[in-house]
Amino acid sequence: KIKSTAVAPRIVKKQQSPTGQKPITANTTL
Repeated sequence: KIKSTAVAPRIVKKQQSPTGQKPITANTTL
């Protein structure tokens, strides 16, 4: 679970560039 949280911010940052508002939904699903 700790690894998921550490990887989540990295994925969100990468997705925030192309999407912007979609990363927030992905983070909630994670």
